Amino acid sequence: MYKIMGNLKLTVPFPNTVVTPIALPAASYNPRDDLSCTVAGWGALNNNPTSLASVDLKFAAKYIYNQEMCTNVYNTQHGMPNIRNTMVCAASYDIVSSGCVSDEGNPLICDGVLTGILALHGNCAASSYPEIYTRVNNYTSFIRGVTGSANTFTPGASILILLTLTQMAFASLLS
Repeated sequence: MYKIMGNLKLTVPFPNTVVTPIALPAASYNPRDDLSCTVAGWGALNNNPTSLASVDLKFAAKYIYNQEMCTNVYNTQHGMPNIRNTMVCAASYDIVSSGCVSDEGNPLICDGVLTGILALHGNCAASSYPEIYTRVNNYTSFIRGVTGSANTFTPGASILILLTLTQMAFASLLS
């Protein structure tokens, strides 16, 4: 369970040249294998559950991992989540850039498009397993409905956490 520790309130908004909304994917969007992406967030730097979030925004280069290979990696192992078409897998180029505590909900950005929301990471460990992201294009219509049909999305933590928790609950029901 997540506990909100406080709110961040800006006294002056960021200028549009610094922070801009991110493009939503088309409902038919399917990122190609090996597409270069970036994931970013303020998660902890180690796997200690009491670790505090980083004070610096961290980011890592990722690439889209072949969906069929990802399914074979995860679905054939006992105790691992079943990969569904509502998920997209991404791996690190260096195998040491793995998500950590509190990174769930971090955005996966590919070609300037919000492609995924981190659902399952490697617990800060060097791993050859790809990370699992909620595939955002499955929820584009919902997001546009909530945001007034906007073509871009300024994500709030609550909607990102809601999408991630929904994906994780759905995956556990089907496992």
